[in-house]
Amino acid sequence: INAEYMGAKQHCNKNDLGYSRHALNSLAEMLENAEVDLFEEISAEMLKILNKEKIVPHKDENKQDVQKESAKYFLVQASAWKVISFSFPKDLEGQKKYFSTILKMIQEKTKTAVWNVKVEIMLCLKSVLNKISVHASHTESLQQILNRETIEIVLYSLIFEAIENKFAVVRQASLECPYQLMTSFTPNKLLEEDDKTQIQQKLDLLQNDTDLVNVLSLFKSLNNRPTKKIKNDESN
Repeated sequence: INAEYMGAKQHCNKNDLGYSRHALNSLAEMLENAEVDLFEEISAEMLKILNKEKIVPHKDENKQDVQKESAKYFLVQASAWKVISFSFPKDLEGQKKYFSTILKMIQEKTKTAVWNVKVEIMLCLKSVLNKISVHASHTESLQQILNRETIEIVLYSLIFEAIENKFAVVRQASLECPYQLMTSFTPNKLLEEDDKTQIQQKLDLLQNDTDLVNVLSLFKSLNNRPTKKIKNDESN
């Protein structure tokens, strides 16, 4: 079975950007519901794609053709993040092993990504957090994944993105991961009261952003939500 996925992976990094994007989307579909642990191999190949530089156009090339190729390049990058998202392990041990790897990739690539790729990066992180939240009752293991450093990266860097980015779709996507952290992991005491206070202070800076009305209302609803009690029991 693994050979099938690894064979599909080989078609993803081609000079024909249209072909590469089609291959990446096909691989993402294969991985979406797959029960395989190929994150290390697949993420390494995706990193090659993400690190691939745009081909510098010749001065005589048609401007419209150059723009089309540039758009394809970024669509390929967005599709690579979709593959990374679906290849991230579902099991807790795999998540403990690879979360720091994927978070480092996200940190590094978010800085220079264009808006549509940045949205896909945010969706990738949201998907990863969703997979981790399945194991929400395993508090001690979760604390190995979502330690103070990783929580601060997810919360504060993304909220800063929501404040600073000029594209509404990026600002909206940037807030979805902090919201997921607060809803899925607060009962486990992974988020401290100071976290919630600082988050709210930053969200207050966005109150006049009409593009964020719906997502900000979700954060407000958290203040009225009862806190669940979850036992610190690895056997759950």
